Amino acid sequence: MDLSLVETAVAVFVKNGKVLFEKRVEGDAYAGFLTLPGGARNPREPLEETLRREMREELGVEVKEAKPLLRKSNKDPITGQEFLHHFFLVRKYSGRMREKGFVWISGKKFPHRSVMHWLSRKVALNALSLPKKEA
Repeated sequence: MDLSLVETAVAVFVKNGKVLFEKRVEGDAYAGFLTLPGGARNPREPLEETLRREMREELGVEVKEAKPLLRKSNKDPITGQEFLHHFFLVRKYSGRMREKGFVWISGKKFPHRSVMHWLSRKVALNALSLPKKEA
């Protein structure tokens, strides 16, 4: 098994004081857990393109504008895989969002059961606290 560093682009969508989370599906090691939408970067792919590609694949939307929020690394406790996550606040997108398998959650009710609980919760709360002109 190749355990070289995997970089990801992760989207934070904010709407009406809520953040979009993905519910992991059966068969996934983290089935039933919630996380922010995103995915792995392909070799030599610009991170912004990774974000756009993943959001087209997962949600059916075209990201028009996104702001980098932060980068954070972690190690998967099950596989030992090292990750470097690049979080982006999606400011504008087009298309009708496919929300099946996703849920909007208010900042007051963020999940305690999340794949990257400490990280997803922190990033989502950070995005909700941004002034309206920045979000």
